[in-house]
Parts: sequence; C-alpha cells; structure tokens
Amino acid sequence: MDTERGGHFSYTCRETPLSDDSGGIQSPGGHALKIEYQVCVKGWKNTGMMEVFDPALIILTFIWIGFVCAISFMEAGLKFRAPGITLPLGLSIGRLVFGALNKVEWVLAIAIVLNYILFHKNYIEWNMAWIGCVILILLVQSIWALPALTRRANKIISGTILPPSTLHKYYLLLEVVKVSALFVYGMNLFY
Repeated sequence: MDTERGGHFSYTCRETPLSDDSGGIQSPGGHALKIEYQVCVKGWKNTGMMEVFDPALIILTFIWIGFVCAISFMEAGLKFRAPGITLPLGLSIGRLVFGALNKVEWVLAIAIVLNYILFHKNYIEWNMAWIGCVILILLVQSIWALPALTRRANKIISGTILPPSTLHKYYLLLEVVKVSALFVYGMNLFY
C-alpha cells in the first residue's frame, strides 16, 4: 500500500482481490486497483473509493475529447479572425486540419476497440454502446460530412460563389453529440 500526501489532498493505492462476479478486470495477481482518497477543504472532509476500469481507455477517451474540442470548437472559428487570413486560405487550412483530425480520431477509435478485443474480449457492457455511437458518428463524418465540406471548400477556393449552406451546422451538431457521448463513455469508465 502506497500513500501520498500533499497540501489538502491525500490518496492511498492498494490492490484488493476481485470477486468472481465483480465484472471488473483482474490483474495477473487477481487484483484491481482501488484508490482511496480523502479531500479536506477548509474543514470540509470527504472520503470515498474510486475504481478505474482501464486507465488506457480513460486516457485515450479524454485525449480524443481534447482533440475534438480544441480543433472543432476553437481553432475552426479562430483562424478566420487572424490578420491576413482570407476565406480561401482559411478553408485550405481547415481542409488540412480537419483531414488530420479525422485520421487521429480513427487511430484513437481503433486503439479503443483493440483494447477491448485484446484485454477485455469477454467483457461486454452497456457503456460500449456509447463508444459505438461515437464510432457511428465518426463514420458518418468520414463518409458524408467531411467529403461534402471538402468539395464545397474546393469550389470556394477556386473562386465559385456559393449560397450559404447548413452543412457546417450539421457537422457541428455531430461534433457536439460525439463529444457528449465520449464524455459519458469516459466518465462511466470510473466506477
């Protein structure tokens, strides 16, 4: 058992045996990591237990959320506010960045699925429906939304004047649903 203390926060890590019906992961020694924590803030005290399903899945999930939030919800709009960025230049940058984001998202999705296949193949739970929803949204974005946005951007870059489109709004809606589903999935990895 290891204990760390720092300021008003302390935690204790210890391995505890899992029961056969716990549904969790067992390490080679048949143990799961439990983190006991104690938080004290100006006289308020809370003590509890937190179990983690699989740290790799948690890390992959929240890295994915960070990528999507940073690019879709921040970079996409900010680049057009930079001095000297014209609409064609901004669209060229957007095509490049969103194409790269899509590839990174597929790498993260495949890593999460492979983690289940390699380490949790007998473990199926309702939380996997959330990651299934995320992968379905990613598939729709990859097959329909991104190619349509790229075709539209290419026309604008080549000088064609197009009427306004709601395609970006649909893409943004898909991003909001995807990040929400990823967040629920990620939070459910703590139990």
